[in-house]
Amino acid sequence: LHCDFNQGFGMTETTSTATILNAQQHREIKNLATVGKPMLGIRVRIMNDGGQECKINEIGEIIIKGPTVMKGYNDPNLTASVIRDGWYYTGDLGYFDEEGFLHLVDRKCNMIISGGENIYPKEIVECIRSMGEVISEVEVVGVPDDQWGESIMAVVVKSAESSISAQDIIDHCKKNLASYKKPGYIYFLDKLPRNESGKIVKEELKKIHALSI
Repeated sequence: LHCDFNQGFGMTETTSTATILNAQQHREIKNLATVGKPMLGIRVRIMNDGGQECKINEIGEIIIKGPTVMKGYNDPNLTASVIRDGWYYTGDLGYFDEEGFLHLVDRKCNMIISGGENIYPKEIVECIRSMGEVISEVEVVGVPDDQWGESIMAVVVKSAESSISAQDIIDHCKKNLASYKKPGYIYFLDKLPRNESGKIVKEELKKIHALSI
């Protein structure tokens, strides 16, 4: 199309944009997996669960501070859960690379902890999607496991002509990801459950596993 792009990352609570990947930065392929750098006057940090700032390339929660960050919600308890010392805790996981570009990883609430390992569903979703047109839709969630704490469950919608099996998907994940990231359970549906906003209802997916055991 011979046109330039600007990409922004932010949310309602930060009055929209907090970081920007400008048109010039878009022209470098290595930057395309990022959401750019903090905008002027906006501070962004990556924090671990211990309240310490993460190192370069270390994944943690993205927090944002600046004049555009909201003062709070109508609910004081809800405000206290996300605003600390003026910093807004986004619930998003990410990391900064060596050049200061912000990479998004997943939502913190989506993270699966299996056998003490942190597993990010987005990575597994992208791996399964890489199988091509045989995959129409896919979502990954964590389900309770007595031994490991949580196990990985993938829910897949196959394309109409696909004969792909659960074992095919597991083998593909084993080949392209660390072994502990492969799904322990795979279910096939005709479509994924969504709410009125079009978002996948993950609790409905978890019920599938609960009813099968």
